[in-house]
Amino acid sequence: MLSVLSTVCLILAESSVYSLMVLFCAAVHELGHVCAAKFLRAEICELAFLPFGAELKITGKLTYGSEILLHAAGPLFNLASGLSFLVVFLIFPCPYILFGSVCSFFLLAVNLVPASTLDGANIVRCLAFSHLEYQKALKASRLSELVSLVILTAVAVHTVIFCGFNLSVIGICIYLFAVSFKFSA
Repeated sequence: MLSVLSTVCLILAESSVYSLMVLFCAAVHELGHVCAAKFLRAEICELAFLPFGAELKITGKLTYGSEILLHAAGPLFNLASGLSFLVVFLIFPCPYILFGSVCSFFLLAVNLVPASTLDGANIVRCLAFSHLEYQKALKASRLSELVSLVILTAVAVHTVIFCGFNLSVIGICIYLFAVSFKFSA
């Protein structure tokens, strides 16, 4: 929690509207998961902040369909906020509002990638286990993560080169790869 507070203080001290917009879009994403959990009457026991996102832990057993709804809610909230920002931008053209739209759509796309710990991987896992026998579902889930890791690697290399080796992009990529390898091992 201390690292989250220090990060927020650093961003506020920098007074970057873009940084605040990224935090807002991430908060909207997590709000989607919280709203879905409340809708499903699941009790939230922990909301842990990770270096690049958050993890919502709930108590109780959910069906695979309910888990899909829970994992899809964050990206769906990003879709709604991205479209809302876009409509507002069309009425009141402002680069900050356009950035909010792009940021929301980016979070939507990234979270739907089926790489471990992202919402896309959890959705694929739930779909596989609800329609296939255990061993086949496990293989399908791991294959999906492997394919997405290869695609993610290509996109990350392209992004890092395009950004002029931006250290924040490199940090995000290293974190995602480390988490992916940890869960696929």
